[in-house]
Amino acid sequence: MNLDYDVIVVGGRVAGSSTALLLARLGYRVLIIDRSHPGKDTLSTHAIMRSGVLQLQRWGVLQRILDQGTPAIRRIVLGFGEQEIGFDFREAFGVAALYAPRRYILDTELLAAAVEAGAEFRQGYRLLDLLFDEEGRVTGVQVNANGTPSVLRARFVVGADGMRSRVAAAVKAPAYERHPAVSSYTYGYFAGIASGSYDAYFVPGLAAGFIPTNEGLTAVFTARPNTGNLINDDEFYRLAAAASPNMATHLQTAELVSPFYRTLGIPGFLRVPGGPGWALVGDAGFTKDPVSAHGISDALRDAELLANALDAVLAERTSEWEALNSYHLTRDRFALPQHRATRTLAEYGWDEAEASALMRRLGQLTEEECDFHLTSMPSATNLQSDPMAMSFA
Repeated sequence: MNLDYDVIVVGGRVAGSSTALLLARLGYRVLIIDRSHPGKDTLSTHAIMRSGVLQLQRWGVLQRILDQGTPAIRRIVLGFGEQEIGFDFREAFGVAALYAPRRYILDTELLAAAVEAGAEFRQGYRLLDLLFDEEGRVTGVQVNANGTPSVLRARFVVGADGMRSRVAAAVKAPAYERHPAVSSYTYGYFAGIASGSYDAYFVPGLAAGFIPTNEGLTAVFTARPNTGNLINDDEFYRLAAAASPNMATHLQTAELVSPFYRTLGIPGFLRVPGGPGWALVGDAGFTKDPVSAHGISDALRDAELLANALDAVLAERTSEWEALNSYHLTRDRFALPQHRATRTLAEYGWDEAEASALMRRLGQLTEEECDFHLTSMPSATNLQSDPMAMSFA
C-alpha cells in the first residue's frame, strides 16, 4: 500500500505541533491537519511549569516565544488561607524563570517550528473518519478538505484533537480514572497589575490567582466547586477578595481589557494512548482539571514521549506494541499521580494544610519530570543523538 505520510497528526495546537516538530526533525514525512489555524486564543491556564520550560529550551523553541515579548516570571506567591508566602523562583535544571505565553503565541510558534522542520500543515481539513484495514489497523484518514472529500494514508495517525477527540472515538480508546467536571472557572485579562509574580491562593472552597502574560497583561482567575452555575462578574470579584486581600487591592485599580472567559469545568480521564496504527497525545489522551496549571507542560512531555515511541517503530528498532506500551507506561508514571493530586485539589474538600501538601506533591512531580528529561531523553534541539536513549521505567 502506498503511504502519503509516515505520520498524520490531527490537531495543530501544543501537543500536535510538538509531536510533528520532533518527528519532522527525525526526517519523517509528517502532515498536521486542523479545521482552523491554531494561532488563536483558546481557554487556557497559560502557565508553563519548569518541566515544560525545560523542554521548550531543549528543543530550541523557547527563544521564539521570548522574542514575542513573553515576560519572565521570577517571583511566586502562594497563599493557603491567611498564610501567604512569597519567594523568588529557584533556578534549577538550567531553568531560571517560568513563562505564561498567550496561546496565540505559543501555538503559532510551535506550529511554525514544525513547518520549518519539514512538517506539512493543512488548514481547513476536518476529520470525518479513520481508515481501517481488514484486521482493524488504522491506515489513514478521511477528511473534508476545505469542502472537498479526501483520503490520506499513513503508517500512524495521531489524535491531538482535544478531550473530545474524534480519533479516540473512532478507535474506541478505553478511558480510566474518569471523573466529572468538579470545579468552575472564570478568568479575564487585566492591565495595571504590576506585581509580575505568579500568585496562587487556596482557601477552603475556592482558588484564585494571577498569571502574568504578554502585552503587559495579567490573566486573573477564580475557581470554586461546580454547582451547575457559571461564575458571574460579581461573584468573580467576591471570590478574588475572599482568596486574598492582595488580589482585592490589585483589582481595585486594575482594568479589565477582555471579556470574562467562563467554564463549568473539565472532566478528567486518562485514555489508553495507542494501538494498531494510532496514538493519542495531549488532552486527547490525558485531561485533568486546570487548577494545577500543568496542562501545557503535560502536553509537551507526552509529545516527546510519543515522538520517540513512533520513531522506534518507524526505524524498526522495536515492535509497535512494545513502543506504544512503553509510551503508555511512561506517560502514566507521571500522569497518574498528577491526575489524582489535581482531582483532590479541584474537589475543594481540603483545609489549608492539605492544599499546601498537594501543591508540594505537584512540585515534586515536576522536579522528577525535569530529572527524567535531562537523564533519560535524547537531546531534542536537533535530535541528532540516539533517539532510543530513553528509559521506559
